[in-house]
Amino acid sequence: PSTLITSYLSIFYIYTVGLNPLLVSIGTALGSIANAFCGPIFGYVSDKKRATKLGKRRQFLLYGLPLLIVTLILVWLPPLCSELNAWNFQVAIFLWIFVVTFYINYSLIRSPYLAMLPEQSEVEENRVQISSIQGIFNIVATVLGVLLPMFLQSLLDKPAVNGKFHNTPNGQILLDTLPIVALVFGVISTIFTLITFFSVDESFLIEKERKKNIEKKGIKEVIKNIFKPLTDKDYLVFLISVFAMNTGMRLIIRILAPYFEFILLFDGNDFIFFALGLIPFAGLGFAVWSKKAKNKGLKESFLKANGFMVLCLMSTIILVLINISIIRTFIALIIMGLAVYNLVPGYIFHFPMVSIYSDQASDNENTKSKSSGKYFGALLFIYNIANAIGDLIMGLILMGEMNGVPNSENALIIAVILPVAALLYFASVLVYRNARLKKEVEKSEKERK
Repeated sequence: PSTLITSYLSIFYIYTVGLNPLLVSIGTALGSIANAFCGPIFGYVSDKKRATKLGKRRQFLLYGLPLLIVTLILVWLPPLCSELNAWNFQVAIFLWIFVVTFYINYSLIRSPYLAMLPEQSEVEENRVQISSIQGIFNIVATVLGVLLPMFLQSLLDKPAVNGKFHNTPNGQILLDTLPIVALVFGVISTIFTLITFFSVDESFLIEKERKKNIEKKGIKEVIKNIFKPLTDKDYLVFLISVFAMNTGMRLIIRILAPYFEFILLFDGNDFIFFALGLIPFAGLGFAVWSKKAKNKGLKESFLKANGFMVLCLMSTIILVLINISIIRTFIALIIMGLAVYNLVPGYIFHFPMVSIYSDQASDNENTKSKSSGKYFGALLFIYNIANAIGDLIMGLILMGEMNGVPNSENALIIAVILPVAALLYFASVLVYRNARLKKEVEKSEKERK
Protein backbone atom coordinates (compact mmCIF):
# COMPACT_ATOMS: atom_id res chain seq x y z
CA PRO A 1 0.00 0.00 0.00
CA SER A 2 2.91 2.38 0.55
CA THR A 3 3.52 2.61 -3.21
CA LEU A 4 0.19 4.36 -3.75
CA ILE A 5 1.06 6.84 -0.99
CA THR A 6 4.63 7.33 -2.21
CA SER A 7 3.91 7.69 -5.89
CA TYR A 8 0.67 9.67 -5.98
CA LEU A 9 -0.33 11.25 -2.67
CA SER A 10 1.77 14.38 -3.23
CA ILE A 11 0.46 14.75 -6.78
CA PHE A 12 -3.11 14.39 -5.53
CA TYR A 13 -2.79 17.00 -2.79
CA ILE A 14 -0.82 19.48 -4.92
CA TYR A 15 -2.61 19.25 -8.27
CA THR A 16 -6.11 18.07 -7.33
CA VAL A 17 -6.69 19.36 -3.79
CA GLY A 18 -4.62 22.50 -4.45
CA LEU A 19 -2.50 22.45 -1.27
CA ASN A 20 0.86 24.24 -1.30
CA PRO A 21 3.73 21.88 -2.28
CA LEU A 22 5.70 22.80 0.86
CA LEU A 23 2.81 21.85 3.18
CA VAL A 24 2.40 18.56 1.31
CA SER A 25 6.12 17.86 1.49
CA ILE A 26 6.16 18.59 5.24
CA GLY A 27 3.41 15.99 5.66
CA THR A 28 5.15 13.28 3.66
CA ALA A 29 8.45 14.15 5.36
CA LEU A 30 6.84 13.78 8.80
CA GLY A 31 5.58 10.36 7.74
CA SER A 32 9.06 9.35 6.62
CA ILE A 33 10.60 10.60 9.88
CA ALA A 34 8.04 8.62 11.91
CA ASN A 35 8.86 5.57 9.80
CA ALA A 36 12.58 6.23 10.24
CA PHE A 37 12.51 6.20 14.03
CA CYS A 38 9.94 3.43 14.35
CA GLY A 39 11.90 1.13 12.04
CA PRO A 40 14.88 0.55 14.38
CA ILE A 41 12.56 0.41 17.43
CA PHE A 42 10.28 -2.26 15.99
CA GLY A 43 13.28 -4.11 14.57
CA TYR A 44 14.91 -4.21 17.99
CA VAL A 45 11.64 -5.24 19.66
CA SER A 46 11.28 -8.11 17.18
CA ASP A 47 14.89 -9.16 17.95
CA LYS A 48 14.02 -9.44 21.65
CA LYS A 49 10.59 -10.98 21.16
CA ARG A 50 10.38 -14.63 22.21
CA ALA A 51 9.06 -17.02 19.57
CA THR A 52 5.57 -18.35 20.30
CA LYS A 53 2.97 -20.32 18.37
CA LEU A 54 2.32 -17.10 16.46
CA GLY A 55 6.00 -16.96 15.54
CA LYS A 56 8.72 -14.50 16.46
CA ARG A 57 8.59 -11.75 13.86
CA ARG A 58 5.61 -12.75 11.72
CA GLN A 59 3.11 -11.85 14.46
CA PHE A 60 4.01 -8.20 13.91
CA LEU A 61 2.44 -8.48 10.45
CA LEU A 62 -0.97 -8.72 12.16
CA TYR A 63 -0.42 -5.94 14.70
CA GLY A 64 -0.05 -3.09 12.22
CA LEU A 65 -2.43 -4.26 9.48
CA PRO A 66 -5.83 -2.86 10.66
CA LEU A 67 -4.79 0.78 11.15
CA LEU A 68 -2.59 0.61 8.06
CA ILE A 69 -5.57 -0.19 5.84
CA VAL A 70 -7.91 2.31 7.54
CA THR A 71 -5.48 5.22 7.14
CA LEU A 72 -4.65 4.15 3.58
CA ILE A 73 -8.29 4.74 2.64
CA LEU A 74 -9.12 7.81 4.77
CA VAL A 75 -6.08 9.85 3.67
CA TRP A 76 -7.77 10.23 0.25
CA LEU A 77 -10.83 11.89 1.85
CA PRO A 78 -9.58 15.36 2.84
CA PRO A 79 -11.99 17.95 4.33
CA LEU A 80 -12.53 20.17 1.30
CA CYS A 81 -14.45 23.41 0.84
CA SER A 82 -15.11 25.63 -2.17
CA GLU A 83 -12.92 28.38 -0.72
CA LEU A 84 -9.91 26.13 -0.13
CA ASN A 85 -6.62 27.98 -0.60
CA ALA A 86 -3.08 26.66 -0.94
CA TRP A 87 -2.25 27.38 2.73
CA ASN A 88 -5.30 25.72 4.31
CA PHE A 89 -3.92 24.26 7.55
CA GLN A 90 -7.07 22.27 8.30
CA VAL A 91 -6.38 20.11 5.25
CA ALA A 92 -2.61 20.15 5.93
CA ILE A 93 -3.00 18.89 9.52
CA PHE A 94 -5.45 16.22 8.32
CA LEU A 95 -2.82 15.05 5.83
CA TRP A 96 0.00 15.12 8.39
CA ILE A 97 -1.91 13.08 11.01
CA PHE A 98 -3.02 10.36 8.62
CA VAL A 99 0.34 10.06 6.87
CA VAL A 100 2.21 9.74 10.20
CA THR A 101 -0.30 7.15 11.49
CA PHE A 102 -0.02 5.19 8.26
CA TYR A 103 3.78 5.03 8.38
CA ILE A 104 3.97 4.05 12.06
CA ASN A 105 1.84 1.01 11.30
CA TYR A 106 3.70 0.38 8.05
CA SER A 107 6.96 0.31 10.00
CA LEU A 108 5.45 -2.06 12.56
CA ILE A 109 4.94 -4.55 9.72
CA ARG A 110 7.91 -3.90 7.44
CA SER A 111 10.84 -3.85 9.86
CA PRO A 112 10.15 -7.29 11.42
CA TYR A 113 9.25 -8.61 7.95
CA LEU A 114 12.63 -7.64 6.49
CA ALA A 115 14.43 -9.02 9.54
CA MET A 116 13.06 -12.49 8.71
CA LEU A 117 15.40 -12.84 5.71
CA PRO A 118 18.66 -13.78 7.49
CA GLU A 119 16.79 -16.29 9.68
CA GLN A 120 14.89 -17.92 6.84
CA SER A 121 17.97 -18.30 4.62
CA GLU A 122 21.67 -18.21 5.48
CA VAL A 123 22.95 -18.77 1.92
CA GLU A 124 23.78 -15.60 -0.04
CA GLU A 125 22.52 -16.97 -3.36
CA ASN A 126 19.16 -17.84 -1.81
CA ARG A 127 18.96 -14.43 -0.20
CA VAL A 128 19.48 -12.75 -3.58
CA GLN A 129 16.74 -14.95 -5.07
CA ILE A 130 14.35 -14.08 -2.22
CA SER A 131 15.18 -10.38 -2.54
CA SER A 132 14.66 -10.61 -6.30
CA ILE A 133 11.16 -11.97 -5.75
CA GLN A 134 10.50 -9.21 -3.21
CA GLY A 135 11.89 -6.70 -5.68
CA ILE A 136 9.60 -7.94 -8.45
CA PHE A 137 6.56 -7.40 -6.25
CA ASN A 138 7.89 -3.97 -5.20
CA ILE A 139 8.36 -2.93 -8.83
CA VAL A 140 4.91 -4.22 -9.83
CA ALA A 141 3.35 -2.44 -6.85
CA THR A 142 5.19 0.79 -7.71
CA VAL A 143 4.04 0.61 -11.33
CA LEU A 144 0.43 -0.03 -10.28
CA GLY A 145 0.64 2.75 -7.67
CA VAL A 146 1.67 5.20 -10.39
CA LEU A 147 -0.40 3.85 -13.26
CA LEU A 148 -3.85 3.45 -11.72
CA PRO A 149 -4.29 7.09 -10.61
CA MET A 150 -2.65 8.33 -13.82
CA PHE A 151 -4.98 6.12 -15.84
CA LEU A 152 -7.93 7.74 -14.07
CA GLN A 153 -6.45 11.16 -14.78
CA SER A 154 -5.95 10.29 -18.45
CA LEU A 155 -9.70 9.74 -18.80
CA LEU A 156 -10.43 13.31 -17.71
CA ASP A 157 -10.55 16.37 -19.95
CA LYS A 158 -8.28 18.64 -17.91
CA PRO A 159 -5.99 17.01 -15.32
CA ALA A 160 -5.27 20.37 -13.66
CA VAL A 161 -7.06 23.73 -13.36
CA ASN A 162 -4.78 26.21 -11.58
CA GLY A 163 -4.73 24.28 -8.32
CA LYS A 164 -8.56 24.30 -8.05
CA PHE A 165 -9.15 20.98 -9.75
CA HIS A 166 -11.22 19.67 -6.84
CA ASN A 167 -13.92 22.24 -7.67
CA THR A 168 -14.42 20.80 -11.16
CA PRO A 169 -16.57 17.78 -12.15
CA ASN A 170 -13.43 15.96 -13.27
CA GLY A 171 -11.73 16.70 -9.97
CA GLN A 172 -14.72 15.26 -8.14
CA ILE A 173 -14.30 12.05 -10.11
CA LEU A 174 -10.79 11.66 -8.69
CA LEU A 175 -12.00 12.52 -5.18
CA ASP A 176 -14.70 9.86 -5.43
CA THR A 177 -12.58 7.20 -7.13
CA LEU A 178 -9.23 7.29 -5.32
CA PRO A 179 -10.63 6.02 -1.97
CA ILE A 180 -12.00 3.04 -3.91
CA VAL A 181 -8.58 2.49 -5.50
CA ALA A 182 -7.07 2.66 -2.01
CA LEU A 183 -9.61 0.10 -0.79
CA VAL A 184 -8.59 -2.26 -3.61
CA PHE A 185 -4.92 -1.81 -2.68
CA GLY A 186 -5.85 -2.44 0.95
CA VAL A 187 -7.64 -5.69 0.16
CA ILE A 188 -4.74 -6.92 -1.97
CA SER A 189 -2.24 -5.95 0.75
CA THR A 190 -4.29 -7.75 3.39
CA ILE A 191 -4.42 -10.93 1.30
CA PHE A 192 -0.67 -10.98 0.65
CA THR A 193 0.14 -10.12 4.28
CA LEU A 194 -1.99 -13.03 5.50
CA ILE A 195 -0.40 -15.35 2.92
CA THR A 196 3.02 -14.33 4.23
CA PHE A 197 1.94 -14.86 7.84
CA PHE A 198 0.66 -18.38 7.24
CA SER A 199 3.47 -19.43 4.87
CA VAL A 200 6.46 -18.39 7.02
CA ASP A 201 7.63 -21.07 9.45
CA GLU A 202 9.31 -19.77 12.60
CA SER A 203 8.64 -22.85 14.75
CA PHE A 204 12.35 -23.75 14.73
CA LEU A 205 13.00 -20.62 16.81
CA ILE A 206 10.85 -21.81 19.74
CA GLU A 207 13.22 -24.58 20.74
CA LYS A 208 16.23 -22.45 19.90
CA GLU A 209 15.14 -19.70 22.28
CA ARG A 210 13.73 -21.94 25.01
CA LYS A 211 16.90 -21.82 27.10
CA LYS A 212 17.85 -18.27 26.19
CA ASN A 213 17.59 -15.69 28.95
CA ILE A 214 16.07 -12.34 28.07
CA GLU A 215 18.13 -9.55 29.57
CA LYS A 216 16.29 -6.71 31.28
CA LYS A 217 17.74 -3.38 30.22
CA GLY A 218 17.08 0.24 31.06
CA ILE A 219 15.77 2.69 28.50
CA LYS A 220 19.25 4.14 27.82
CA GLU A 221 20.64 0.71 27.09
CA VAL A 222 17.68 -0.10 24.86
CA ILE A 223 18.18 3.10 22.81
CA LYS A 224 21.92 2.38 22.60
CA ASN A 225 21.26 -1.10 21.23
CA ILE A 226 18.68 0.11 18.74
CA PHE A 227 21.23 2.35 17.03
CA LYS A 228 24.23 0.08 17.64
CA PRO A 229 24.51 -0.84 13.92
CA LEU A 230 25.51 2.78 13.26
CA THR A 231 28.76 2.10 15.17
CA ASP A 232 29.69 -0.60 12.63
CA LYS A 233 32.07 1.39 10.38
CA ASP A 234 31.66 -0.80 7.29
CA TYR A 235 27.90 -0.78 7.64
CA LEU A 236 27.82 2.97 8.28
CA VAL A 237 29.60 3.61 4.96
CA PHE A 238 27.01 1.42 3.24
CA LEU A 239 24.18 3.35 4.93
CA ILE A 240 25.62 6.72 3.84
CA SER A 241 25.77 5.43 0.27
CA VAL A 242 22.20 4.15 0.52
CA PHE A 243 21.11 7.52 1.96
CA ALA A 244 22.41 9.40 -1.10
CA MET A 245 20.94 6.85 -3.50
CA ASN A 246 17.53 6.72 -1.83
CA THR A 247 17.23 10.52 -1.71
CA GLY A 248 17.79 10.49 -5.46
CA MET A 249 15.28 7.68 -5.94
CA ARG A 250 12.69 9.61 -3.93
CA LEU A 251 13.08 12.63 -6.21
CA ILE A 252 12.61 10.40 -9.26
CA ILE A 253 9.40 8.81 -7.99
CA ARG A 254 7.95 12.12 -6.79
CA ILE A 255 8.56 13.99 -10.04
CA LEU A 256 7.49 11.24 -12.43
CA ALA A 257 3.84 12.26 -12.96
CA PRO A 258 4.58 16.03 -13.41
CA TYR A 259 7.48 15.08 -15.72
CA PHE A 260 5.14 13.11 -17.96
CA GLU A 261 2.58 15.91 -18.05
CA PHE A 262 4.65 19.10 -18.34
CA ILE A 263 7.82 17.94 -20.15
CA LEU A 264 6.77 14.96 -22.25
CA LEU A 265 3.32 16.59 -22.65
CA PHE A 266 1.47 13.30 -22.33
CA ASP A 267 -2.27 13.23 -22.59
CA GLY A 268 -4.94 10.55 -22.56
CA ASN A 269 -3.56 7.04 -22.97
CA ASP A 270 0.02 8.26 -23.54
CA PHE A 271 0.72 7.58 -19.85
CA ILE A 272 -0.34 3.96 -20.11
CA PHE A 273 1.41 3.09 -23.37
CA PHE A 274 4.66 4.69 -22.22
CA ALA A 275 4.60 2.85 -18.89
CA LEU A 276 3.89 -0.45 -20.64
CA GLY A 277 6.95 0.19 -22.80
CA LEU A 278 9.11 0.38 -19.66
CA ILE A 279 8.08 -3.06 -18.34
CA PRO A 280 10.47 -5.08 -20.60
CA PHE A 281 13.38 -2.99 -19.31
CA ALA A 282 12.42 -3.89 -15.73
CA GLY A 283 12.22 -7.59 -16.57
CA LEU A 284 15.58 -7.50 -18.34
CA GLY A 285 17.06 -5.66 -15.37
CA PHE A 286 15.99 -8.40 -12.97
CA ALA A 287 17.44 -11.13 -15.17
CA VAL A 288 20.76 -9.43 -15.91
CA TRP A 289 21.53 -7.87 -12.54
CA SER A 290 20.60 -11.02 -10.60
CA LYS A 291 23.07 -12.95 -12.76
CA LYS A 292 25.73 -10.26 -12.36
CA ALA A 293 25.33 -10.32 -8.58
CA LYS A 294 25.91 -14.07 -8.62
CA ASN A 295 28.99 -13.87 -10.85
CA LYS A 296 30.55 -10.53 -9.93
CA GLY A 297 29.30 -10.02 -6.38
CA LEU A 298 26.78 -7.69 -4.81
CA LYS A 299 29.09 -4.74 -4.25
CA GLU A 300 30.49 -4.53 -7.79
CA SER A 301 27.03 -4.92 -9.32
CA PHE A 302 25.60 -2.30 -6.95
CA LEU A 303 28.27 0.24 -7.94
CA LYS A 304 27.95 -0.41 -11.68
CA ALA A 305 24.18 -0.04 -11.61
CA ASN A 306 24.40 3.28 -9.75
CA GLY A 307 27.11 4.52 -12.13
CA PHE A 308 24.95 3.77 -15.18
CA MET A 309 22.03 5.43 -13.41
CA VAL A 310 24.01 8.68 -13.21
CA LEU A 311 24.43 8.71 -16.99
CA CYS A 312 20.74 7.97 -17.63
CA LEU A 313 19.47 10.70 -15.33
CA MET A 314 21.91 13.32 -16.63
CA SER A 315 20.92 12.57 -20.22
CA THR A 316 17.25 13.44 -19.52
CA ILE A 317 18.15 17.13 -19.82
CA ILE A 318 18.19 16.78 -23.63
CA LEU A 319 14.45 16.03 -23.63
CA VAL A 320 13.70 19.69 -22.85
CA LEU A 321 15.46 20.70 -26.07
CA ILE A 322 13.46 18.42 -28.40
CA ASN A 323 10.28 19.95 -29.82
CA ILE A 324 9.11 17.10 -32.06
CA SER A 325 6.73 15.04 -29.92
CA ILE A 326 7.28 11.58 -31.40
CA ILE A 327 11.08 11.90 -31.32
CA ARG A 328 11.02 13.24 -27.74
CA THR A 329 8.79 10.37 -26.62
CA PHE A 330 10.99 7.73 -28.31
CA ILE A 331 14.21 9.12 -26.78
CA ALA A 332 12.48 9.42 -23.40
CA LEU A 333 11.42 5.76 -23.62
CA ILE A 334 15.03 4.65 -24.26
CA ILE A 335 16.54 6.85 -21.54
CA MET A 336 13.91 6.05 -18.91
CA GLY A 337 13.87 2.39 -19.90
CA LEU A 338 17.61 2.20 -19.21
CA ALA A 339 17.03 4.08 -15.95
CA VAL A 340 14.42 1.48 -14.90
CA TYR A 341 16.88 -1.26 -15.91
CA ASN A 342 19.51 0.22 -13.58
CA LEU A 343 16.98 1.05 -10.86
CA VAL A 344 16.26 -2.64 -10.26
CA PRO A 345 19.38 -3.35 -8.10
CA GLY A 346 18.09 -0.81 -5.57
CA TYR A 347 15.18 -3.18 -5.01
CA ILE A 348 17.09 -6.49 -4.91
CA PHE A 349 20.65 -5.90 -3.61
CA HIS A 350 20.18 -3.94 -0.40
CA PHE A 351 18.54 -6.68 1.66
CA PRO A 352 21.10 -9.46 1.05
CA MET A 353 23.89 -6.91 1.61
CA VAL A 354 22.37 -5.96 4.97
CA SER A 355 22.11 -9.68 5.83
CA ILE A 356 25.86 -10.03 5.27
CA TYR A 357 26.60 -7.12 7.61
CA SER A 358 24.16 -8.53 10.17
CA ASP A 359 25.81 -11.98 10.03
CA GLN A 360 29.22 -10.37 10.42
CA ALA A 361 28.04 -8.48 13.51
CA SER A 362 26.74 -11.70 15.08
CA ASP A 363 30.08 -13.42 14.35
CA ASN A 364 32.08 -10.55 15.84
CA GLU A 365 29.97 -10.64 19.02
CA ASN A 366 30.54 -14.43 19.30
CA THR A 367 26.83 -15.00 19.60
CA LYS A 368 24.36 -17.10 17.70
CA SER A 369 21.60 -14.57 18.22
CA LYS A 370 20.69 -12.58 15.17
CA SER A 371 21.13 -8.81 14.94
CA SER A 372 19.00 -8.66 11.79
CA GLY A 373 16.20 -6.65 13.42
CA LYS A 374 18.59 -3.91 14.47
CA TYR A 375 20.43 -3.90 11.13
CA PHE A 376 17.29 -3.83 8.98
CA GLY A 377 15.81 -1.27 11.35
CA ALA A 378 18.86 0.95 10.76
CA LEU A 379 18.42 0.50 7.00
CA LEU A 380 14.78 1.58 7.24
CA PHE A 381 15.86 4.54 9.38
CA ILE A 382 18.20 5.70 6.62
CA TYR A 383 15.66 4.95 3.88
CA ASN A 384 13.08 7.16 5.51
CA ILE A 385 15.37 10.01 6.53
CA ALA A 386 16.42 10.06 2.87
CA ASN A 387 12.75 10.08 1.85
CA ALA A 388 12.07 13.00 4.21
CA ILE A 389 15.01 14.99 2.81
CA GLY A 390 13.90 14.21 -0.75
CA ASP A 391 10.36 15.36 0.01
CA LEU A 392 11.56 18.63 1.54
CA ILE A 393 13.88 19.30 -1.41
CA MET A 394 10.97 18.67 -3.76
CA GLY A 395 8.64 20.92 -1.78
CA LEU A 396 11.12 23.79 -1.67
CA ILE A 397 11.75 23.55 -5.43
CA LEU A 398 8.08 23.37 -6.40
CA MET A 399 6.61 25.91 -3.95
CA GLY A 400 7.62 29.11 -5.76
CA GLU A 401 6.96 30.50 -9.21
CA MET A 402 8.97 31.90 -12.13
CA ASN A 403 7.65 34.43 -14.65
CA GLY A 404 4.15 33.98 -13.27
CA VAL A 405 4.18 30.20 -13.78
CA PRO A 406 4.07 28.00 -10.63
CA ASN A 407 7.22 25.91 -10.28
CA SER A 408 5.01 22.84 -9.97
CA GLU A 409 3.97 23.41 -13.60
CA ASN A 410 7.23 24.86 -14.96
CA ALA A 411 8.96 22.47 -17.38
CA LEU A 412 12.43 23.93 -16.78
CA ILE A 413 12.17 23.60 -13.00
CA ILE A 414 10.80 20.07 -13.23
CA ALA A 415 13.54 19.08 -15.71
CA VAL A 416 16.30 20.01 -13.24
CA ILE A 417 15.16 17.50 -10.63
CA LEU A 418 16.36 14.35 -12.45
CA PRO A 419 19.95 15.70 -12.90
CA VAL A 420 19.91 16.58 -9.18
CA ALA A 421 18.99 12.95 -8.52
CA ALA A 422 21.93 11.95 -10.76
CA LEU A 423 24.34 13.88 -8.53
CA LEU A 424 23.01 11.99 -5.50
CA TYR A 425 23.55 8.65 -7.25
CA PHE A 426 27.09 9.78 -8.12
CA ALA A 427 27.72 10.59 -4.46
CA SER A 428 26.48 7.10 -3.58
CA VAL A 429 29.10 5.55 -5.87
CA LEU A 430 31.93 7.73 -4.51
CA VAL A 431 31.09 6.86 -0.90
CA TYR A 432 30.84 3.09 -1.36
CA ARG A 433 33.52 2.32 -3.96
CA ASN A 434 36.26 1.71 -1.35
CA ALA A 435 33.98 0.06 1.23
CA ARG A 436 34.27 -3.58 2.31
CA LEU A 437 31.64 -6.29 2.14
CA LYS A 438 33.55 -8.83 4.24
CA LYS A 439 32.07 -12.13 3.04
CA GLU A 440 32.51 -11.12 -0.59
CA VAL A 441 36.13 -10.14 0.09
CA GLU A 442 36.77 -13.53 1.69
CA LYS A 443 35.03 -15.28 -1.20
CA SER A 444 37.13 -13.51 -3.85
CA GLU A 445 40.35 -14.25 -1.93
CA LYS A 446 39.49 -17.96 -1.81
CA GLU A 447 38.76 -17.95 -5.55
CA ARG A 448 42.15 -16.31 -6.28
CA LYS A 449 43.91 -18.97 -4.21
